[in-house]
Amino acid sequence: MAIVVSYGLCSAFGVFYGPVHSILPFLLLGIGIDDMFVIVQCWSNLNKEEMKRSLPVRIGITMKHAGVSITITSVTDFAAFAVGATTVIIKHVILVVAVINREIPTTGFTVPEIVFILVLASFLLGINIWGSVLMRQEFNPLWFIPTSTYLSQYFSVIESHFPDNGQMASIYIQTTNLSSNLYRLDELIDTVRNETNIVSQVDDWFGGFKEFTAKRYAVDWINQTMTDEQFSTYLKNYLFTQKGAKFRRNFKFEDTLECRSAVTPPISVIMEELYRNLAIAMVCVFITTFILIANLFACILVLLCVVLTLVCVNGTMHFWGLTIDTVSCINLVLAIGLCVDYAAHVAHTFMIKTGTRNERAAATISSIGPAVFHGGFSTFLAFIFLANSDSHVFITFFKIFVLVVAYGLFHGLLFFPVILSLIGPPPFDLDRPPSLEDKAVTAEELEPQLTHRENSQQVRGMATLKMISIRLKSVKNIQKITQSMKMVSAAKYTKAERELKLARPYGIGSQEFYKKAEVKDEEGEKGQLIIAVSSDRGLCGAVHSSIGRIVKTDIAANPNTKVVIVGDKVRNILQRLYAKNIAMVVTEVGRKPAVFGDAALIAQSIINSGIEFSKGKILFNAFRTVVSFRTTEMPLYSQNAVANASKLPVYDSLDSDVIQSYTEFSLASLLFYSMKENATSEQSSRMTAMDNASKNAGEMIDKLTMTFNRTRQAVITRELIEIISGAAALETKN
Repeated sequence: MAIVVSYGLCSAFGVFYGPVHSILPFLLLGIGIDDMFVIVQCWSNLNKEEMKRSLPVRIGITMKHAGVSITITSVTDFAAFAVGATTVIIKHVILVVAVINREIPTTGFTVPEIVFILVLASFLLGINIWGSVLMRQEFNPLWFIPTSTYLSQYFSVIESHFPDNGQMASIYIQTTNLSSNLYRLDELIDTVRNETNIVSQVDDWFGGFKEFTAKRYAVDWINQTMTDEQFSTYLKNYLFTQKGAKFRRNFKFEDTLECRSAVTPPISVIMEELYRNLAIAMVCVFITTFILIANLFACILVLLCVVLTLVCVNGTMHFWGLTIDTVSCINLVLAIGLCVDYAAHVAHTFMIKTGTRNERAAATISSIGPAVFHGGFSTFLAFIFLANSDSHVFITFFKIFVLVVAYGLFHGLLFFPVILSLIGPPPFDLDRPPSLEDKAVTAEELEPQLTHRENSQQVRGMATLKMISIRLKSVKNIQKITQSMKMVSAAKYTKAERELKLARPYGIGSQEFYKKAEVKDEEGEKGQLIIAVSSDRGLCGAVHSSIGRIVKTDIAANPNTKVVIVGDKVRNILQRLYAKNIAMVVTEVGRKPAVFGDAALIAQSIINSGIEFSKGKILFNAFRTVVSFRTTEMPLYSQNAVANASKLPVYDSLDSDVIQSYTEFSLASLLFYSMKENATSEQSSRMTAMDNASKNAGEMIDKLTMTFNRTRQAVITRELIEIISGAAALETKN
């Protein structure tokens, strides 16, 4: 249940799922079961007198001891994990801990045992400090490919037989007027190509662009200059040719250049991030432990165990073939939350035991030691099945968490009790008034009182104050959510409207060309093509239902209609009855703001699909105002219809290649414009819906508040009547 709830909450908050997250079920299984062992151990530690109490009292006594330890470890785990969000030994330990109850007498540790454990801890610390010094920082993305896959084998062969080929890189240019600096671009390409010691091959768009313009437009690159308008026209036409198409997505015309997939080399920041996260996690763990244990010296000793465990884990990582990379960095931060559990349980139990330090240390191991060991061993079992994995993520998790369990159990169950037996802090002051368990009553004794209280809260079927307050709180929470969603949608709407203004020239310009050239539908029985533009998000369902209704009407009038659907929402409306009419579906629309490259890919896919049509149209929602939109259609013409336009000959140099390139570019422009209009309509509708929901919630809050006040006044009045009646009855009796 915890795993399902955790995944659901993270998904609701928009946390993405990546390859590293595949390890989470094993991590949650290993951590989550530890608390169960602590509860079971505290239950088994109850004495004979306590076992005679009723079941609720026994559970209360058990949780009195186990609850604090569980709270400490859970809060420290959360603190350490939250910091990370901002980014053969085990066999011997098992054998030692398994017999620890029999080996340690009630008088505590002996001198030879203390010396042996301290010497062993010093030896492990020295060896692992040396390993930590030798630890190197290395990151290779190819490690994340499973070694048994063909892709991993391919890269291995490439690296083995062709080590000099290197990696492909790209050069982008911004804030430069290319039309007046083409000679500098040519010099840059020649300079890069001449770096034969570094670059083996250069694939540039400028060489093909020069050949295209020289052949198509007779441009003399030596003696002729080019205006910005000419350069823009020639470049757009070149990008829609066969040779220039591969460079199309590398250009961005409508906005400034920005990195669409920013990737920072992990090797440059991983060490800084690791040190920062470790330091913050240590501070959070120390503060949390101090608040819950309430003893400064005990918290310092717990932190010492955590530091020693991390040093030993880091040093052994070097000897086990691991390096500092993104996965190991995550694991080391998570290790803080895990290794603090062992020492925190021991520290809290030590503080509530009485006697000498040695006796308290022995009693601590006897009472809480088995639970701590079982929790650590269960964590080890949760990761043991990853030992034979061929995934770098799983192998790294397995190695590091095996080391965390081994060194955590060693320092928590051997080294820490020895230190406590020597310099441990004094116990808590137990000279306090009798606790609730000493004054406990049975459930049978409380039953009449509970029944009377429940009956007194129900007055003629009216809602109780508690029920009204719960509902009022729920509505207030809903209002907070809708107000937050309104703010988010308002920001997205503002951005969408701003981008729509930049996209309108694409659609308006293409439509004006069709009007000026008097392009008409092609004659024939090829059928009709409809491109229905929607999205995958479905932020407001009614936004897309009107498009679905129009498509259904057109299909009923002309069964020979093919539909290209952009977005899942319209597909869900049509796929049950009109699946045979759906020619193509484009998904992943609406999750991110559309760019012209997306529309160009859709247009290219439609043209390459070979769909033939005599007439066509694009259906989309056109934005009008914040509270309204209009379902609009734009005409769509085939290449033959454009070629046969009556006034097309007024344009010079329009051969079949130019018409084909323009048809594809025009379709991409119309799609880009319609996608921007549809996105703006959807965001404005969502903002309006959330605003209405917030207002409705406010009205409901006012009504519930008035009902709550009236009910409270009724309760107060009834209690006053009962008091006055009782006083009057006493006076009459006297």
